[in-house]
Amino acid sequence: MRLLIVLGVLLVALTGWIVWHNPERKDLDSEVRAQVDMRFVGLSEGVTGYTLGGDEDAPWVVLIHGYSVPSPQWAATAEALQAAGYRTLYYDLYGRGWSDRPAGAYDLARYERQLTELLAVLGAPEQVRLVGLSMGGLIAAHYTVAHPDKVAALALIAPFNAVPEVPDVLRWPVIGNVVAHALYFPRQADMQKNTFADPALAAQYLPLFTEQLPYRGFRRAILSTLRTVILKDPLPTYLALGTQGRDIPLIWGSEDQVVPYAQASRLLQALRPGARLVTIDGAGHAPHLEAPQATQAALIDALRAVESAPEVPENPPS
Repeated sequence: MRLLIVLGVLLVALTGWIVWHNPERKDLDSEVRAQVDMRFVGLSEGVTGYTLGGDEDAPWVVLIHGYSVPSPQWAATAEALQAAGYRTLYYDLYGRGWSDRPAGAYDLARYERQLTELLAVLGAPEQVRLVGLSMGGLIAAHYTVAHPDKVAALALIAPFNAVPEVPDVLRWPVIGNVVAHALYFPRQADMQKNTFADPALAAQYLPLFTEQLPYRGFRRAILSTLRTVILKDPLPTYLALGTQGRDIPLIWGSEDQVVPYAQASRLLQALRPGARLVTIDGAGHAPHLEAPQATQAALIDALRAVESAPEVPENPPS
């Protein structure tokens, strides 16, 4: 009995400490968004922040960010794609950046709905090109499996493809929440340094992550995504994608520590025969930021190669 009392007191004290040190003190509302250089649209599960640019009649390229850092990281990539003749769209996933943090599970189905509704509301053409980074690569793959006729081309940058090793306690309700708030979230900002082969570049990148932290719901969204996406085996999605016979470039930094470069062989196998590896030498997990010119050139070449390839007849001659 005494032990239970002591444990109860410790849990209450720890919970109080977590509440006191939680940076989420603000509501994300229209006044906040008025200061942000993005457009906003209301979808069925909340407001989504997005940036749309380029020739209105050009083919669309949709850029999907990863697990924790929102969409403004795509700004330079979008400019390069626009100069190459594309119209670009990048947006904040629910729970990140300046998009709402709705209740419920942050799973692949939610991200699929968000993208489907956003494209419809913005009047996107019948087919778009998708570029997904890290977890955004899995979201792009999932969307392509669900809507193969909506995706003209697909490129994946260091796509999340294997369940990472994390303490089992993070999977648990209640206690897992306490541990996540006490030990996992306080480390997230420092973990962003692993994004780059050159840690000094993190100083420029870190504000994209930290500026979203004061707004309520970010931690809840991240923890839900960890449990419903990151800790679920993504391989079935890629195996299903592989049956479509697409030419899919996998663009990967050779020094990636977050989704290690060695994992490329796993995806090449799952996506064969169409997948091919494009290596960005010396770059880490964000090659579009660390080696922008090489990554932009690889993306543009990949998109043009897919679009210039001859169509495969539905019933090829024997």
